[in-house]
Amino acid sequence: MTFSWQTIGTLLCCSVIIGGPTPAIAERITPHDTHDTKVEHTLHLLAQSAIPSGWQVIEGDGVALALPTSYYGGNPSTDLDRIEQQLGEVIPDSSQRVNIIRQSPIPFALVAFHSQVDPQGTLASVNITSAPIPPNTPIANYLDATAELLSQRFEVLQREIVKVNNISSGRIVTQASITTQNNEQQELQQLLYLIPGRDRVYIVVFSSSAVSFPQQLPVFEQSIETLAF
Repeated sequence: MTFSWQTIGTLLCCSVIIGGPTPAIAERITPHDTHDTKVEHTLHLLAQSAIPSGWQVIEGDGVALALPTSYYGGNPSTDLDRIEQQLGEVIPDSSQRVNIIRQSPIPFALVAFHSQVDPQGTLASVNITSAPIPPNTPIANYLDATAELLSQRFEVLQREIVKVNNISSGRIVTQASITTQNNEQQELQQLLYLIPGRDRVYIVVFSSSAVSFPQQLPVFEQSIETLAF
């Protein structure tokens, strides 16, 4: 998959659908075991990042990210059945949402969900993908083009260049309005990072309801500092 601005738009649309509101609120489930050997093997990748006490490392396809233990997730290529089972304990339409991941034209490297819906019936979520990029392309070019594309579908609230683990990266906050099954309008917000690697750009999207976003934002901003690839 080569990098394109349509890649960003598709990824963000999938994030909105996957994490959107549900018609019922379920009890919190127990996230997956954070002490399996695969996760322990990942810890050395995050040695330069301070992992908050009580957090877990979730490993995807060539990427890893630390999140609170109230999240569960993994590599969609190998862990999707488990994720679907856990998601099914929280929301009634888990199969439909997992099918969005399976059928996405963009392969996800990592997906993760909060284990409890918020009062708006929405699950906070995280997903990561990556794509090859030409060498020596300034991150400002990607930030400007991505923000312009997203403004055609979403309201772009913020756009800036920030440091993520000392890497100059793009940071964009967007808002989207969706219609629930009860024909009610609900606002979702997304925090998107564009993080350049040696020959790839890593696209990380955190999403939650607009109501919960201020509460989730410190978690998202702490989590991105643990990204390993």
